[in-house]
Amino acid sequence: MTGIMLKFFHKRQDFLEPGESVVLISKLKKINKLTNKKVQLILTDKPQLICVDPGKMVTKGNIMWSDDPSELNVQVSNSSHFRICTPKKVSSFEDAKQRAWQWKKAIEDLQRCQKN
Repeated sequence: MTGIMLKFFHKRQDFLEPGESVVLISKLKKINKLTNKKVQLILTDKPQLICVDPGKMVTKGNIMWSDDPSELNVQVSNSSHFRICTPKKVSSFEDAKQRAWQWKKAIEDLQRCQKN
């Protein structure tokens, strides 16, 4: 584990609420029109999606959660590229470890669990 990853591992609790657990976490590239930025995306069991700057160890924002697939859905282009779509914003990501389908499944599973 690299120094930054080890530091993040110990600091990630700072981004969670008491009793909240990480469901999925990945270091990704957030793809914008002009720039690509490295982020740590955290999916929690609350559920919430948190974007963290892995270098500065600060929250860069949250992606608005909804249990309704028409208000939050994941579109997979291929095994390493996916988009998280909400009515107000589309966030595009690249996962070098090719876990795009894993992100889609984890988010959809939490949406189903919250409805029941």
